[in-house]
Amino acid sequence: GCGIRKDGTPSPLLRGRADKALEFWTKQKEKTGKEARFIPSGGQGSNEPMPEGEAIRQYLLSQGIEDRLILPEDRAVNTYENMANSRKIIQETARYFAVKEEQVRGSSRERKPLSARQTAMYLCRSMLSMTLSDIGDEFGKRDHATVMSSIKKVTAVVETDGYYKEAVNNIRLNLKMA
Repeated sequence: GCGIRKDGTPSPLLRGRADKALEFWTKQKEKTGKEARFIPSGGQGSNEPMPEGEAIRQYLLSQGIEDRLILPEDRAVNTYENMANSRKIIQETARYFAVKEEQVRGSSRERKPLSARQTAMYLCRSMLSMTLSDIGDEFGKRDHATVMSSIKKVTAVVETDGYYKEAVNNIRLNLKMA
């Protein structure tokens, strides 16, 4: 993490990252007319007054971004913890789809392993706010475009297929109980 100050404000490095996100958001809004969502991430270190995700949220609010557009992720303290959490997602998704973990991480184009892999990528992004690059690394060094495509596919299916939406929600529930 980049760290936050004792008063809860982002460090200059963290503020710089948030400013880059604001700059990108502004350009995208001007170009498309759509308001993207911010997902500030970062847990709370032992010497920090709040999680980094919350410090970034407060900074974005101070810059005029509406709270409804900010979805902080503050569970993981570091990349290692994100990877540990993603492993749990992969395990549960493999169990739910009745495939092996290796198949979820592998390159099979068979329907069940492919669906499980895409679903696990989607859950890593939506539950852990992992970067596309980190997700790609976790799933056999896939590039960010492959990960993004998988997430888009699952998002579209979840919106149109009630059965699949229920399956994704069941995996989420099983993960929260574990």
